[in-house]
Amino acid sequence: MIIPQFNPVASNKIQTFEVVKAHLETQYTRPWLFVLDDAEDLKFLLGDPIRPDSDSFRLMDYIPFAAHGQVLITTRQSKLVGEGIVPPQNGIRVGEMTVEDGLLLLEKCIPPALTSQSPKAMCREFLDMLGGLPLAIVQAASYMREEQCPMEVFIALYKDLDNHDELFKRKATSVDKEQKTVLLTWEMSYRKIAGPSYPESKSQPAMILDLLGFLDSQSSTLRGLSEGEYVFRDQDGPTPIDNIENLFPLQECPATLLSEVYSNHLKRKPSHHLQLSIGPLCNYSLVTSRECWVHPVVHSWISRRLPIEERHKYVTWLAKHLLSKIAIADKGPQDDWEDIVLGAEVRKLVMDELMPQRHALVVKGHAFSNAMTEYMRARQLPSLDFAELLYQVGRMLASAGKTERAIKYLERSISAMQDDMNHCPRGLIAEKKVFLSKVRSRTMPPAEATLEAETCAQDFASLHATVWWAECLRKEGRLDESLQLFRNIMDAYSIDRVQNFQRYKETFAATVGAVFVLAAKGDVESKAEARRIIDHSIAPFIRGMPRGHMLKTILYPGLLIRRVEVAESEVADGGNDQVKALDEMVMHDTTYLSSSLAGGYPDTWRTRIDDLRQENKRDVIEHVAQKYVESRLPILDIMKTSVRISSTDASDKLHALWSEVDDWCSIYNHLGRAYSERQAYEQAEKAHGIALALWLFLYPQGRQSADFRSNLWGLDRALLYQRSPSAEAKRRDLECSFSELFEQERLARLTRRRH
Repeated sequence: MIIPQFNPVASNKIQTFEVVKAHLETQYTRPWLFVLDDAEDLKFLLGDPIRPDSDSFRLMDYIPFAAHGQVLITTRQSKLVGEGIVPPQNGIRVGEMTVEDGLLLLEKCIPPALTSQSPKAMCREFLDMLGGLPLAIVQAASYMREEQCPMEVFIALYKDLDNHDELFKRKATSVDKEQKTVLLTWEMSYRKIAGPSYPESKSQPAMILDLLGFLDSQSSTLRGLSEGEYVFRDQDGPTPIDNIENLFPLQECPATLLSEVYSNHLKRKPSHHLQLSIGPLCNYSLVTSRECWVHPVVHSWISRRLPIEERHKYVTWLAKHLLSKIAIADKGPQDDWEDIVLGAEVRKLVMDELMPQRHALVVKGHAFSNAMTEYMRARQLPSLDFAELLYQVGRMLASAGKTERAIKYLERSISAMQDDMNHCPRGLIAEKKVFLSKVRSRTMPPAEATLEAETCAQDFASLHATVWWAECLRKEGRLDESLQLFRNIMDAYSIDRVQNFQRYKETFAATVGAVFVLAAKGDVESKAEARRIIDHSIAPFIRGMPRGHMLKTILYPGLLIRRVEVAESEVADGGNDQVKALDEMVMHDTTYLSSSLAGGYPDTWRTRIDDLRQENKRDVIEHVAQKYVESRLPILDIMKTSVRISSTDASDKLHALWSEVDDWCSIYNHLGRAYSERQAYEQAEKAHGIALALWLFLYPQGRQSADFRSNLWGLDRALLYQRSPSAEAKRRDLECSFSELFEQERLARLTRRRH
């Protein structure tokens, strides 16, 4: 643009701005776009806030405004919106690049040879890793281009934080004329918020940003997951949170965890508040929101730029705080009963400790880095808090079924405690060694696991180890030896005094274990002893627990099924002990489970019957399933519900109904098989027939499932073994209607036999 009256030699800065502004505002000037790029200096833009009436220069006074022109300002200073330059309605927050736009930018920056072998999923991981930041994408592409580095190699390098300085030092000339790197841009912003005394001292906002470098950071695509979904996002197959996903809240943001750390270490006056310190971080876009989510590349830069002394200080603060949260979870309303609820301990851990786990995994990485280890060893600093945090991370991973990683962390934590014996009690280490051995035994054959448990019980003389030893013997089928160990504990700590259950939880575990052994033995005397223990010791204790306690909701239903298994066939008063046990079992579920659309609680009941099938408890399945099916609604009522839901387009509710119908079908299939196994073929035909009707009328999609084919096969066998003309005619009709499915089931069974 050439302005005739402008003399660049004679003009000073003010005259330059005045001439440009006047020219652009003239109505005869052609339409224009005025771009003010990288507007970061508020004092230069808006003037001195301390002396607002002074004659100091303000760039905003020279920004042209005209109907035939547009002004575009790019900035990370959110204060410019609504401060006189940009009306609030015109401010636009530019978010992270979408995956599609990121892929287009990547294609422009990298030669095809470096990406042609990279699957689309890898490209998405690459973009997600860089948080959709265009400057970071361009700089990463510059490194790959100059080093001829394939994408998979760059991803591997990126996962090692020590490589980040090298990866992002390239100049992004295609998008930044001043050739600033990502790291330099953020460093400039950090110095602004740190205050004029930096580096001798720094502001609270700067220290908050420092702390965020040691907490969990993740891309925006993962922030919408619940706590449970996030932890188990990479696990194939069943997870410990199956069927309870809806119980999990969204992930807690870093700001929530930092609020208490701020109060303990940074708050100087009662009027100070964490949100006041977060404000400047938002203004400079160092955090993406007041929830304090940090861009992934910023996250790695924060911790690496700090000296080791500051890193140690921040990691120590966070380790103590995370341990306090885990300790609170242990001492909460469940009273640390998770180790006693055999086979279901993970649920309490998952519910209470997911949020600490996410952050603890990040903190432990910094706490046990080579630099931190050398720093602490040279100054003989205590490491017990770090070791305890690592142990808790290992314990949580073990509860989540991630055994190999759990063993690694548990071993390292115990080693660190042994290196710091001046601060760690010897008895504490012994208990932790027992837990480590217990986790290791998961990868062993039953006989080796029993030997490991016996060694621990003898070496450490621990109640916990003795209970574990008895459990291993039970699982190995050595019932008499197992029962003797359980009885030794029960005799030492009287089970007639329920206070001992609360005080010595291992006594309760031994008592529950004894019931399972006695039920498995199955003779008259064993069943009688099991009934006495449940009725006079365990049941009164559990009933006295608060409503919703995990012993009531998780452990007790299984014990009620054992009570059905050991029920007395005849009682003196003429009542039916088994009927009473079945009624109590269903009554308990009615109290604690949410009602279903198809009647009863088929999802939970199906799981229990599946477990009984694994144990080959045919008689128990028959009695329990017979009681369960009394709660199912009539087929016609379920059909009406299905029609009503379909008319409202409530697809989630309809899928829930289908799932319940499928569960009921599975329960009837199990019931039919139980009848067949005791040669009650007409009853088996009826049970399999109801399952078939439910599938065909209410969930026809289920015809493709293995359960449907299994039920068809069971119905066919029930008809075959009746050996009557009418049954044979029904069998021919069935074969004609489902010939293809019968053939698939025959092939599947033949394959299983061969294997």
